[in-house]
Amino acid sequence: MSMILAIIAVQAASSTGPVATSDQAAPSGQTDQTGTAQPLGTQQAASPSVTTAGPGALTQGSASQGSASQGAASQTDASGGSTGLLLPRGTATDIRPSFTDGTGGVLIGDRRLDTVTLRRRPAYDPVGIRAGSYLIFPEVSSTVGYDSNVYRQRSGASDVFGRVRGAVQVRSDFPRNAVVFDGYVDQRVYGSYSTENALTYDAHLLGRLDFGRNDRITTEVRHTRAVMDRGAASEILNTREPIRYDVTISSIAGRKTFGRLSLGLGGAVSYADYDDAETPAGLPLSQQFRDSTVYQLHGDAGYALAAGPELFVSVTGEARRFRVAAPPITRDANSVEVLGGVRSDITPLLRGQIGIGYIHADFKDPTIRSRGALGINVALDYLVTPLTTLHASARRELRNVASVTAPAALVTEGRVGVDHELLRNLILSGSVGYQHADYLNSDGTVRRYTVDGGARWLLNRRIRVDFDAGYQRRDGSGRANNQEFGETRASVGVAYHL
Repeated sequence: MSMILAIIAVQAASSTGPVATSDQAAPSGQTDQTGTAQPLGTQQAASPSVTTAGPGALTQGSASQGSASQGAASQTDASGGSTGLLLPRGTATDIRPSFTDGTGGVLIGDRRLDTVTLRRRPAYDPVGIRAGSYLIFPEVSSTVGYDSNVYRQRSGASDVFGRVRGAVQVRSDFPRNAVVFDGYVDQRVYGSYSTENALTYDAHLLGRLDFGRNDRITTEVRHTRAVMDRGAASEILNTREPIRYDVTISSIAGRKTFGRLSLGLGGAVSYADYDDAETPAGLPLSQQFRDSTVYQLHGDAGYALAAGPELFVSVTGEARRFRVAAPPITRDANSVEVLGGVRSDITPLLRGQIGIGYIHADFKDPTIRSRGALGINVALDYLVTPLTTLHASARRELRNVASVTAPAALVTEGRVGVDHELLRNLILSGSVGYQHADYLNSDGTVRRYTVDGGARWLLNRRIRVDFDAGYQRRDGSGRANNQEFGETRASVGVAYHL
């Protein structure tokens, strides 16, 4: 991994790259032709060139997993919570080909159609700061909001909150190859309930070495400090403060094409370390039973049809090992996910992925039977008009849960959303979602419903205003019955970037 990053660094010393003018600045939330990520503070699409929500994508607790490009205003970032650790789960590296030609749009003849959130907006896209062969995109933002149910309980307490966030992205501007660093520090503070205050941060370094137009090796390392969402389907514990945890990830992947045939292979190792918690009464509540190391291997093959779609099959294997034993059961597991389907430009106006297959998990504990289920991984964008984009996603997988008696939960979730460009600099977004979690080796079941809406107002190249509002409801049965709640939230934020 260090060798790949060193080779790319050598190229940086020998190439200054083209100088971008204001009109050549990276478009909002879009992947440029080098496949690198775009300025922070803009909507990020699921471009597998850097990080993806494709088959086996590593989301390590992203609080909102949407479709191939989620609503600009309603997306929840990693610092806002976590839906839990995925089992199986893939790497966030490029182990699959990009859904597009690298510019984030659908090509029809000589005319390119972009989704609303990926569209280039030269008058509003950040320009960044050039430093030789690199572009630097700093951003600071502040948000104030209201939460009707801070503790996610039946009789919830309301509060106001504020958050301050500093972020930066540094990306290369080489003719070939790519290096991207991005990170943030986020401080969340509540007005009355200081137990919900949280400091989170993330640092991510990615390098890509190109051997041809579509042949490449990608490697990355990432460390994240995050907070679990009290309302996540994996959470059934009542704690005085939200549970904090750290995740460290290292991965490498490669892709080789042979005409219409493409082959990908990747591997990853990640470690999750949870802080101990306290009960509402202040008694110690150890979380060491959740610490785990995950070893994963992913392979896929795709065959591009003449009309544009690509048929694919993928296999993801995973071994999850927990650091300490947690009687009464042993929760170590081996799992495999096999998917097949179609991806890329499925039709001129429909792009993304439809993957259907099978997931299977074998548990080390002899008292827990193996579990298999239909595997689903769908992420689609439909360009209704040049000003309106529909998104749809669906996923089924096995996830870890906060229980010493349940080795995992079978989670099925889906989301449908829409983005509409009311004005060139005003984007409206909305989505509805559903999540169902069936706890294995237990009688617990969780259902979660969400409705989100928002707006993104681009004042100029430097200033952006975000409005967000949403409602979620969770109910359950069995062991999860005590976690029923409803919550309404709203916030407004201002971001300043260069």
